[in-house]
Amino acid sequence: MAVFPISPSANDTTTIGGTTYIYTGVAWRVVTGNVAITTFAATPHSNPDLGDFWYNTTSNILYMRVEDGASTDLWLDISTAGGAGSWSTTPEDASLDGVVAVKKQSAAPSATADYAKIYSKEVPGISDAEALYTFDGNVLDSSGNSPANNGTAANLNYVPGMFSNAGDFNGTTSQVVISEIDFGTGPFTVEYFVKFDSFNTLGTFVISTHNLQASGSAGYMAIYHKSGEMLVGLWNGNYVNYSFAVSHTVGAWYHVAVCRDASGNLYGFFTLASSSNATLIDTKTGTGYDVSGGYDWQIGMKRGLTSAPDQMHDGQIDELLITKTARYTSSYVIPVSPYSSGTSTKIFAMDSLGNETQLTP
Repeated sequence: MAVFPISPSANDTTTIGGTTYIYTGVAWRVVTGNVAITTFAATPHSNPDLGDFWYNTTSNILYMRVEDGASTDLWLDISTAGGAGSWSTTPEDASLDGVVAVKKQSAAPSATADYAKIYSKEVPGISDAEALYTFDGNVLDSSGNSPANNGTAANLNYVPGMFSNAGDFNGTTSQVVISEIDFGTGPFTVEYFVKFDSFNTLGTFVISTHNLQASGSAGYMAIYHKSGEMLVGLWNGNYVNYSFAVSHTVGAWYHVAVCRDASGNLYGFFTLASSSNATLIDTKTGTGYDVSGGYDWQIGMKRGLTSAPDQMHDGQIDELLITKTARYTSSYVIPVSPYSSGTSTKIFAMDSLGNETQLTP
């Protein structure tokens, strides 16, 4: 039988080997017998007794010798530090009624029939982040997403930006190339801080996902600026540009966010970075067109052009964040510090059907 009841009551006891535990109403504690970590080694000791502990010095995981519901002795992972990897069957990780095993994961474990699991895993520092470019001397992806979508820069300088450095685009040859991010017809957000050194009548491109000169441009998206206008371009069988009337000033920093929700509503925000709250300029409906296409994306210029001074960004870009969620649908507080970068450890639960729920914010 299982060594720990599924729903214990306060003062219930159970014995594993020569050690007796009592349930305090919150957790199990030892009341009789000796509890000791019996082995510090890469492999467990021979002929272990129930209640023995083994600390795997290779993976830094703590195991306990227990008996499962089929009266089979096995090692149970009880470590919260854990090593990266998937849930294993040898040693067993979580197959006892009433036992919660917490183990650091590189990916979510698969469900085990009739048992729920609680576990930790690394997630991007920003929920649903696809890429984050801080331009702090490089164009590496700082989102914590794996694999990282690191950029390749050409003729790009770095100058003081909103919080640290920003990418300085010269308006003639500067660009950054990143791998495609496939939004499909779903939600997304592209947000960034931007400063303009000059404007032109054709528009300066901040980001472009497709070669406009290609024959047919399914999957196309672009965000670009003209004097007094911000435009978001999509492809619905033809090029369609959604215009947002804005007031640009050369030399001023702005925070921009373009968000599309799951219903195809497109929200355009354009606000002086010195403001406290972002301004929703307008909402466009029926914009749920595909954004993919298999092309690399270009930052700071219209994709596919090697030199087009009248369409390349002249100015600075900082803290460019791309996510697969509509982060904003109404006014929000403009960031006053760099976006969270890297990864963080979160606690998740999975039921026997494989449904995963994040338990910690």
